[in-house]
Amino acid sequence: MTLSLILAHVTFITAESFLGVSGILATMAAGMMMANQSKTRFNDETKKSFSDIWKFLEFISNSLIFLLLGFKLAQMPLLIHWKLILISIFITVVIARPLSVFSSFALTNQFRKKIDKTPFSYQLLTVWGGIRGVLAAALLFLLPEDFPYATEFYAMTTGVILATFFLKATTIPFWMRQFKFIRLSKREKLQELEAELLIKKGVQDYLDCIYQKKY
Repeated sequence: MTLSLILAHVTFITAESFLGVSGILATMAAGMMMANQSKTRFNDETKKSFSDIWKFLEFISNSLIFLLLGFKLAQMPLLIHWKLILISIFITVVIARPLSVFSSFALTNQFRKKIDKTPFSYQLLTVWGGIRGVLAAALLFLLPEDFPYATEFYAMTTGVILATFFLKATTIPFWMRQFKFIRLSKREKLQELEAELLIKKGVQDYLDCIYQKKY
């Protein structure tokens, strides 16, 4: 766990200070390599510990980033750029996101067996999901203080973040129902019924036990 924390910070500092590349993307790449290695080198207990701790750190960091973003936005007249905000939302949500996701799946599906190819419905849900506004917010803080278009960038980014939160996040259940992601297959329904019966039997056995002990 300690080494993973060191890896994240050292990767970021090395990329930003010595290599002149994006520290955020470098850290993300290091995290992906770490996750890939953990599949074979870590036992289940270690994996769970990693997952729990990093989820907690993610929650804390996300909260701090959005809190700092709120303080920053309070000092900026963003609404005067409402046209720029709408254009940014359209380009990001309608053009850039679908283009990046569909092209990526088109490439990866070329190297997969037919049974393993990602169906269109999953691709579409990935386009509509994948909400990671905190990364865009973190990138804003890397802008120099004397950057001439800082207000415009803050306006565009904030508009896209709010659109993904209030437009996409609230409508994902609708699309999941449309593509029948929520419906269980016959096998899953049988498994659910079996699990429910096993739970009820366990409860009944426990009640019989405490009854026999006259509790």
